[in-house]
Amino acid sequence: MRTGLLAFLFFDVVLDALYSPIWWYTEGAVCVFRFFTRNVRYGANMIGIGVWARSLFKPMYGERTWQGRVVSFVMRTIILLWDVFVFALLLVFLSLFVAAWMLFPPLVVWQITRLLL
Repeated sequence: MRTGLLAFLFFDVVLDALYSPIWWYTEGAVCVFRFFTRNVRYGANMIGIGVWARSLFKPMYGERTWQGRVVSFVMRTIILLWDVFVFALLLVFLSLFVAAWMLFPPLVVWQITRLLL
């Protein structure tokens, strides 16, 4: 019973604790960067910045008069600016998440050393 407990403590607790920083900055970081790129692509597709940019100079509702073209351009420009703002917020949020992921282990070590000293 004791050897099983000691083996568990050594292999599962100690070695996992020593391996966790290695995993955090290799496989874990790869997963976080995949999450970042997947959500940036998904956000860009959901917001539709490319579609709004491509249709910026096309008249809305088939209105081909100069007034209709001006109104269409102004409205699409406003919507495009709003979408760029929302996409920038998404990028900031996701970048803060990645930064927090990378800074978490040093912060934990710093807090532990501060507590012990």
